[in-house]
Amino acid sequence: MMAASWQRLRDVDGGIVVRMGEERACMVEWNAAKDRAQVAAAKFIFLPGALALLAAVYCHTESEGRPWVLALSTLSIGLLVSCCAIQMVRNRRQAHRFVEDIDQGASALARGDLTLAHAIFSLWSSNGTFPRGTPWARHYLSWTLMRMGALQQAVVIGDDTVRRYARVLEASGLLPLVVVNLALYHAVLGNLDKAQLELTSAEHHPRARRLSSLPAMKALVRAVLDCRHGRCADAVRMLDEKWSECEATLTGETLRPLRVIRAFALAAADLRSAGFSEIAIASAKPVYAGEYDFLGLTWREMATFLVTHQLTRSGRTVGGGDAITMSSACGSSPAAQT
Repeated sequence: MMAASWQRLRDVDGGIVVRMGEERACMVEWNAAKDRAQVAAAKFIFLPGALALLAAVYCHTESEGRPWVLALSTLSIGLLVSCCAIQMVRNRRQAHRFVEDIDQGASALARGDLTLAHAIFSLWSSNGTFPRGTPWARHYLSWTLMRMGALQQAVVIGDDTVRRYARVLEASGLLPLVVVNLALYHAVLGNLDKAQLELTSAEHHPRARRLSSLPAMKALVRAVLDCRHGRCADAVRMLDEKWSECEATLTGETLRPLRVIRAFALAAADLRSAGFSEIAIASAKPVYAGEYDFLGLTWREMATFLVTHQLTRSGRTVGGGDAITMSSACGSSPAAQT
C-alpha cells in the first residue's frame, strides 16, 4: 500500500521525524490519508462497480444469445482493472521515491549542501509525475533559496505556493506555517510591511494553534522585524520569554540563525548585554561556511555584526556599504536598514 511509504517516515526514532520539522509530519499525515482514500475507493466503489457491470453484460448476452459480447466485455473490464492496478503501483513507487528524495534533500540542507538540496527540490517542484508532492517540494525549495541568499526568488516561489496550493496546504494543516515562512522571507529581504501583513495573516488563521512549532517561527519573524525597525530591546524581551519554547520546537537548522539574531539584538540593545551576546554567539557557530550570510544581504547592521564576529563565509561584509556601529544598529530608520 502506498501509505507504507509515508508510514516509514513516521517510524524513524519511534515517532514523527522531528529533525525534519513539523511540516514533514503534516506532509506524512495528509498523504497517508489520501492513500487510504484511494485504496478505499478502489475496494468499495471501483471493483464492485466493475463486477456489477460484468454481471449486467452477462445477463444481457445470455438473453440475446451473443457470447462474444460477454468475452469482449470481460476483456475490456479486465484491461481497465489492470490499468488501474498498474497506476496504483506506479503511484506507490513515485511516493516511495519522493519520500527518499525529500529526505535526502532535507539532510543536504541541514549539513549545508545547498546545491544538492536545491537540485532535488527543484526536480520535484516541476515534476508532473507526482503532483501530490509539489506543494511540499516548493515549500522546501523556497526555504533553500532563502538560505542560499536568493531572497527575491524565495519570496516569489513562496508567494506562488501559497496562492496556487492554498487548498492542499489548508487540508494538510500546513498553511499557517508556510505563510509564516513567507513572512520571514519578506522580513529578511527588507519588505517589512509585507512581512507584517503575512505574519498577521498566519496569526489569525483558524488552525494556527494546532502547529506546535508555529509560535517559535512567529518569534523568529517578530525578532527580525523588531530589530530592523530599531526595537532591539523589544526583540530581546520577546525572545527571553519564548526562548525555552523555541529551543524545544525548532530544528537546529532554524534555531542557529535565531541565536545569531538574538545575539545581535542583545549587543545592539544595551552595552551591558555584551557579555550575554558573546555567550549567545558561542552557541551559534556556523555548521558550514556562509550559513548566516543570507541574514546580512540587505541588512547592513547585521552584515557588520556577522563580519565582526567572524560568522560569514569569508570574513567580509556581505551586505555591502560602510560599516555601521552596533550602537546605531537599533537607532536608525527601517528605510536605512533595508
